[in-house]
Amino acid sequence: MNVDRVRKTNRLKGFDYSSSRSYFVTICTKDGVSLFWRWKRDINGRPQVAPTQEYELSPYGEIVTDEILQISLIYENVEVEHFVVMPNHVHMVLTICRGDLRSPVPTLSRIIQQWKGAISKKMGFSPWQKSFHDHIIRDEKSFLEIAEYVRTNPENWESDKFYMR
Repeated sequence: MNVDRVRKTNRLKGFDYSSSRSYFVTICTKDGVSLFWRWKRDINGRPQVAPTQEYELSPYGEIVTDEILQISLIYENVEVEHFVVMPNHVHMVLTICRGDLRSPVPTLSRIIQQWKGAISKKMGFSPWQKSFHDHIIRDEKSFLEIAEYVRTNPENWESDKFYMR
């Protein structure tokens, strides 16, 4: 029996994702593959893997970071407020400010689609799952809580819901 799966949309139906707001976005790698970190090595050359010890970005993680920093340069109405590159996912808080209504304002989906595409082109393959998770930030309290979550995410890696060893 051939049953076609219908993909359920992750976006809030009827919401204008180009409206002036802040958005919390999580983008995951395909199959949870760890691409973006490499653990620093101890004096014997062994990887340091305790969550309290430092990591460094892999070359792929550096590409991802560089492209995050490009978002605000490419889109004058978009600000990257906070971000963290984790081993198998990325968290970002993006703020869209419509400003001058004569200037086109991209949707959140368009921003993420083009960002993923630029990274995939530089890597030579697509590391990404389809789509992404988003949360519309509705107030200052939520914004501050999410900013703190993003800031402390590396310290809490082993308890993160995206953790895979």
